[in-house]
Amino acid sequence: MFEFDPAQCQYLYGKLTKDGHFLPEKTNQTHFNYVFGGGLYPEDFKPLRWNRSKQAIGELILLLTRKPSISRGKKRNARNLFLINNKDIGELSNPKKDEPTKDYGILEEIAKSINTRSV
Repeated sequence: MFEFDPAQCQYLYGKLTKDGHFLPEKTNQTHFNYVFGGGLYPEDFKPLRWNRSKQAIGELILLLTRKPSISRGKKRNARNLFLINNKDIGELSNPKKDEPTKDYGILEEIAKSINTRSV
């Protein structure tokens, strides 16, 4: 879904799994790297178990891609990459900009710091 380099993936993994807030602390790093770094599909791939809302996934995608809306392809792909409460999230929609989640500020900080690291 994304194409961050290994160092960026490592940084993002640390931020998103910290205290199990967004993803469980023991999230499989190979699977995480596939979602955020691209590369080869792991044969034993299991979707990442997201601990927040579906809207927060959308906010993360928008902040990381720095685009005004989520592309159709990313909306479709997200359903195979993330689970919430062990359930398929269905097709993602663009987050409501006028109703950000309480996690928006944290996600924004993470995205800004990874984007400045990548320049």
